[in-house]
Amino acid sequence: MIKAAVFDFDGTLFDTMPFWATVGTRMVKKAGLEPVENLDEMVLFMTLEESCAFIKQTYSLDNSIEELVNNVIKEVYGYYTQQAAPKSFIPEFLKKLKNKNIPCAIATASDRRLIELALKRFGLEEYFDKIFTCSELKLNKQSGEIYEIAAKSLGANIKETAVFEDILLAVRSAKQAGFLTVAIEDSESERDKQEIIKTADIYIRDENDLQKFWSYTE
Repeated sequence: MIKAAVFDFDGTLFDTMPFWATVGTRMVKKAGLEPVENLDEMVLFMTLEESCAFIKQTYSLDNSIEELVNNVIKEVYGYYTQQAAPKSFIPEFLKKLKNKNIPCAIATASDRRLIELALKRFGLEEYFDKIFTCSELKLNKQSGEIYEIAAKSLGANIKETAVFEDILLAVRSAKQAGFLTVAIEDSESERDKQEIIKTADIYIRDENDLQKFWSYTE
């Protein structure tokens, strides 16, 4: 039986992946340089630190990785405080999880500051016991370690924890680690949709599909 839930943020809880889909190009053009072909695709599923390190190396930028990360944070600050919004069914779903005494955590490749700003704006911070970021833990989502850490913090083991994700790499990692994997549909993962459906235990398109999840909590 599922006793805890771990959520990705961008593309899973909040509909923010379209914004991140062009962040690489914006960074490079802001530096007065020409983006290499497929730059945005190459950095889309990297952590913020990884993408900044890649761009620094590719373009031989003088800025430190920390400077580049902070520049991106400054650029997207307004978006997360004014425009970023949760997927339509998420607030009610989180409320139901809390009513069922199922604790939740976030495991994200994004910066903690952005996550906290967006959650607070919609009053959703109360639903999460912990936030874990790849940069703070020095991890990425190619392994399931970040989910294991999050599950342990919630007092649950792997078999008792559901991991909610939107990208194929992360769904695979959680699945291989032994978690119940719940894939949330996102437009930026459209090209991997069929493989995500095959891999995940549950695939969620809208609030109607959430009924599939509740059966694992009883």
